[in-house]
Amino acid sequence: MTKSDVADYINSSGNKYGSSCKAAIFLKEFVYGLSDEGTVGRDITDTEKGKDYGIIEGNIIDKDADELNKIRYAHIDMACIMNASEDSYYNVKGATGRPARSIIEFARKLSRVR
Repeated sequence: MTKSDVADYINSSGNKYGSSCKAAIFLKEFVYGLSDEGTVGRDITDTEKGKDYGIIEGNIIDKDADELNKIRYAHIDMACIMNASEDSYYNVKGATGRPARSIIEFARKLSRVR
């Protein structure tokens, strides 16, 4: 997916269907500090600097990203749910705004936790 004769990186699956996993892997190429070695569910430490960065699950970090010189990001793949091909329930045909409503509700709930 990321090999090309004419570009550094490509984001193409070779067919008309995308994939949220493929998109996340593509974006990972541009985020400093993420490992290619399958970190989900493992404890990871920076042995070179002798620091335990408190990575507790995958790439979820319990310290400030600025402190670690890493970028926190989330890939939200919404292409498959942003449009309705026909009227249904509370959605009318066309752009639904459904992903935006979900993200706003998530942010509201997250703000109450902190």
